[in-house]
Amino acid sequence: MAKIETSTVDTSAVLLGNNDFETGLLAAVPANTIVKAGTYLKRDGEKFAVLTNPASEKVVGIVPFDVENEKSSVADVPFRALIAGRVRADKVLLNGNKPAVEQLDMLRACGIIPVTVTDVSQTA
Repeated sequence: MAKIETSTVDTSAVLLGNNDFETGLLAAVPANTIVKAGTYLKRDGEKFAVLTNPASEKVVGIVPFDVENEKSSVADVPFRALIAGRVRADKVLLNGNKPAVEQLDMLRACGIIPVTVTDVSQTA
């Protein structure tokens, strides 16, 4: 019998569909830093900011694609925030970590629905 080989291709895509976005600024991104796709966001006045304390801050969206500050100092970076729609539950990040179930519920409360996805690969 021939040996079957499989491979997994991870596209790192967060978005699944029915998505709504809001154009804005991501506040105070550190110099030469990338804010990863799937990162929870809060409001900072008229701007967005990375959510750091889920117990006291309200989620208003997530970063749909990596956002990079290419400057050598802290800066506000223009981007589009995901404010509603369906996302992969395994791709969202809270403080750089996978969120717990109750933290996924915080997304549902703001109109973002995290969905568990099972990847299927094809072999030849």
